[in-house]
Amino acid sequence: MAGSDRTARFALVAREAAEAGPSPRPVARSEAEVELAARVRQLRVGALGTGFQTTPSPELSERYAETRSASDALASVLEVTAPPFEAFFALGANEPTANRARADELVPVIAPHGLGAPAWLRVAAADGVLPPIECATEVLRWFAALDRPPRASAVPTVRTSSAHGTVSWTLRWVSAAASPTPERTAPARPSPTLTEQGVALANWPTLPEMFALQARQRSLTAPLVDGRTFTWLAGALPDRALAARHTFDSSTGSIRISTRARSDRGSHVGARTVF
Repeated sequence: MAGSDRTARFALVAREAAEAGPSPRPVARSEAEVELAARVRQLRVGALGTGFQTTPSPELSERYAETRSASDALASVLEVTAPPFEAFFALGANEPTANRARADELVPVIAPHGLGAPAWLRVAAADGVLPPIECATEVLRWFAALDRPPRASAVPTVRTSSAHGTVSWTLRWVSAAASPTPERTAPARPSPTLTEQGVALANWPTLPEMFALQARQRSLTAPLVDGRTFTWLAGALPDRALAARHTFDSSTGSIRISTRARSDRGSHVGARTVF
């Protein structure tokens, strides 16, 4: 098989595996799953695997390593298994340049979607990898709308099975800056704006991504983000006049998820850059 045909075949198989989700029989994987696993092994020892291990940028290498450690710790307490980076690369995941990552304070975030509120609240209650999480009543009622991955067509998604059901994992680079970009001054390039219909766009961070980002910060003993600000969250709520937002309340030491009118503007709230 020619190199270009082989690459195309691997890309097709990877997408088939992601769309098909986990095999209904854990001991009998589908052909697509088997080939995706083989592709991941090849990436680890081939050109991309070598590039990942010896990337020209020490900064990106360090950020990958930090995320791997934090993701594995978070996945363990959530009782799931985080996919390897190569599984996302096999589906076409990209990375920013070192300059872009440095300018926007971007870090790789592996996030599980579809676990449900009880799983996150249970882990947060243990006060280990995450601080306590406080969700407004409407957030708990509409949690499923915030627990979805970004648009599947735009973001490579790896699906795995777990005791919680199917988990949809994403790998995106999210800004770990202390504060998001206020919408009133946000540049059009990296940060989206709210539409009149109130549809949260795919390049906003999801709620699981913000949880995973905060877990990463905590694993590094770094300050949690949004200590004095709010970050808008992706996901269209049933009440389209409202949007969900994330903050860290340093006075109580807890993450707070609430809703606010979409018309809210100011230096205290904004869109966090996502790549």
